[in-house]
Amino acid sequence: NYYAYGQFRRQDGWRPNSALRQGTAYAGLHYQATDRLKLGLEYSLLRNRIQMPGGLTDEQFHQNSRQSTRARNWLTSPWNVLTLTADYQVSPHTFVSLKTSGNLSGRALVWRNEDGGAAAPDTIDRATGQYVPREVENERFRSLTNELRVRTDYSLLGLDNTLAVGVRYFSGLMHRQGGGPGSTGSDYNLNLYGGGYEYDFEFRTQNIAPFAETVLRLSNRFSLTPGVRFEYLRSQAKGYKEIHGDRLTTDDSRSRSFLLFGVGAEFKATSSTAVYGNISQAYRPIDYSALQPFGVTSKIDPNLKDSNGYNADLGYRGTVDEWLNFDVGGFFLKYNRRIGTVEATDPRTGDSYSLRTNVADSEHKGIETYLEVSPLKLLKLGTRHRLSVFNSLAYVDARYVSGEFVGKR
Repeated sequence: NYYAYGQFRRQDGWRPNSALRQGTAYAGLHYQATDRLKLGLEYSLLRNRIQMPGGLTDEQFHQNSRQSTRARNWLTSPWNVLTLTADYQVSPHTFVSLKTSGNLSGRALVWRNEDGGAAAPDTIDRATGQYVPREVENERFRSLTNELRVRTDYSLLGLDNTLAVGVRYFSGLMHRQGGGPGSTGSDYNLNLYGGGYEYDFEFRTQNIAPFAETVLRLSNRFSLTPGVRFEYLRSQAKGYKEIHGDRLTTDDSRSRSFLLFGVGAEFKATSSTAVYGNISQAYRPIDYSALQPFGVTSKIDPNLKDSNGYNADLGYRGTVDEWLNFDVGGFFLKYNRRIGTVEATDPRTGDSYSLRTNVADSEHKGIETYLEVSPLKLLKLGTRHRLSVFNSLAYVDARYVSGEFVGKR
């Protein structure tokens, strides 16, 4: 079977200089090669060109919310995603799937940036009779993701259970360039005029993650879902950034590995309601921006570590007849080694500098509820019409529990 579509969209924005041209397309082909083997090929495409009208200060917005402060800002972000899939039914109880996805994409920007704020005018230089040069930014993305997954059903204590195991491999490159001297014109033009980029970085990431998860039905009403995942991460950052005539270079590589565990539980209190709970370890790897120099008097902690923590929740959900649908629960999130910037002093020279490091831990707790009532069904009016009244509520209390901001929300 096959399916394909294409769409073109044109939009003239509510504000001047905010036009959009966008084309998207998709094609998918799936072939049942044998009774057990199914192959798939999918391709997604995006092409666009966006004109950006510039930001507004509060004062400008109140004066005229439809005004534009920029007429020379353009953005485009072409994306290409190709995916291959293979599904194989080994036996009535065992299923194997392989998914490979490649991303070949980018993002480009030419603009009169807003140094000095949104109120800084984009005017013609009297000395040259032209607009000031714009800046050019370019980003290119290349990535490959592979995931092999095996799912099998098995019997334990006379009950059906499911086991899923697999491995995921990711390799990605992001090439980021910015601050290039652009043209003095107003058209979409990404060429450089009279110099190179102010910064040029290459970021590479490799990730290998085998995992296993199983649903254990210990009775007709109670089940556990334990899981484990091993993570190997390698991050590389290489490039330069020019600040006030100084060129700051980066050539950093970090590797780390760790285990993550989690378990979920569910107890069917009635035929249509259940009590559930989960707790899972979590991590947030160091992102690319944390590895870039951000000022002449700044440093990055060589011992900078990934953030980690865990999530836990406990709740009650289900339906009552056909008139009530609900989910009420509480949660707790522990966020360790948050990354931030602090002021530090060089013990040798006594000079102060900004240091990007792990600054603090935080705790986040709260409740989340969803209630939906169908009054016509509650009153049993026997009508084919439907009326729904619902409410979604979340309350979060998040505070620092270490560092100089301890106790702050």
